[in-house]
Amino acid sequence: MGHERIHQNAAFLMERRAPVQFRMPLVPGLNDDAEHLAQVARFVRGLGATELRLLPYHRLYLEKYTALGLEAPLRGTEPPSAERVRWAAAQLGRHDLTVVVEG
Repeated sequence: MGHERIHQNAAFLMERRAPVQFRMPLVPGLNDDAEHLAQVARFVRGLGATELRLLPYHRLYLEKYTALGLEAPLRGTEPPSAERVRWAAAQLGRHDLTVVVEG
């Protein structure tokens, strides 16, 4: 299963000039490589958006998952370093996007 529904919904909203805020979690080893970042940037720019909010992965959810007896799929994943976040933001910015780092 791909991301077709997400793409369709985003295009639908942008075509109708709805206020859309694109946000992307940055998860080391999952979506922080140059090619993935370029794909995301091309997608967002292709819809006419000029800003993307980058959300560095954090481990705050682990306590809740543990309390609920749920397996945390990213338990062993460390948050990205500040340097890696800056690098990812720069990669996205190469595509004429304003990147806002949150968190």
